[in-house]
Amino acid sequence: LIFTTDSSVIALVNSVVPILVAVCLFHGIFCASEGILLAQKDLSYLGRMYAGFFLIVPYFMLRIKRAAQMGQVVQLSSVWNVFLRYQAFRIAAWVGRVIWLQRKLKL
Repeated sequence: LIFTTDSSVIALVNSVVPILVAVCLFHGIFCASEGILLAQKDLSYLGRMYAGFFLIVPYFMLRIKRAAQMGQVVQLSSVWNVFLRYQAFRIAAWVGRVIWLQRKLKL
């Protein structure tokens, strides 16, 4: 083992591996579609979306923190699920925007 031999840490990390695999599995699609949007100079769209993410992602992270502070049991997977949903939304938004721009260009 590279980082630890602590079985509780290993179990905790193993519990979020499926979520991390899902995030990484679709990351290439996200990067490619963002690259297309950058190449098409759709910077105002990207800027608006990232401005929204700047507010929305911390909101959900702080909700998890608040729940933990109020004594609720919060799992590590709760944090990673926020990132998974963030990634899924970005993929849908970026790919949707690329498709919309392509259709707009064909008109």
